[in-house]
Amino acid sequence: LPPQPPPAPLEAKMSTPRSLAAQRKETLANLITATTFIDIILRNALEASENPTTVALTAALDKLLCLHGNLFRLGMFIGLLQFAGILVFHEPTDTLHRALLFVLFLGFLFAMFNIILSFIAMEYFNGIKHEDPEFVIVGVLKYKYWFLASDNFLYLAFLLFVLAANLLAHSALPITLSSILHVVSALGSVVLIFAHKTIIIDRQIYVDSSSGMRFER
Repeated sequence: LPPQPPPAPLEAKMSTPRSLAAQRKETLANLITATTFIDIILRNALEASENPTTVALTAALDKLLCLHGNLFRLGMFIGLLQFAGILVFHEPTDTLHRALLFVLFLGFLFAMFNIILSFIAMEYFNGIKHEDPEFVIVGVLKYKYWFLASDNFLYLAFLLFVLAANLLAHSALPITLSSILHVVSALGSVVLIFAHKTIIIDRQIYVDSSSGMRFER
């Protein structure tokens, strides 16, 4: 018999599947190009696993489910408050109270939009939990702006609720006190919107003052 070649070392045998897993991971990561919190959650799930599998993305979907569950409950709470205001002021007596009723109605609608979108998102995330990673990532990214709209509707509902409270204060308090409330509400709303944009929406770039190292996400 001709001499047989020596068996390949164990490292060589294991290199091929490991390379395929790394290549698949890189391919999936290249699909995620934006910096929304949905993209970041998916990217972190990929980076935390050596081999991208359905189980690896289940944690990301669970986080998104938890997030939209909180949005659903918060939208329900603010919607109930606005509906209570509608019941109280359903027979306006002057122009100011008509404006108040309109703002409450509009805020209630935005809260309902948030609830419906959050419900749709939770149903979708539960439905794709056991699909292939490629299907999960492409599907979530395809509809991510619908999912992000749930946040926006909730913010609009809160801002309209604050506006309704200011209209009520304007009719019930002396002009000096109501003006103070208007200024505090306006400044607080601007600061919170800026904080949301800076912390959640904008690309995160940190520089360590001691070492000069730069971190980006």
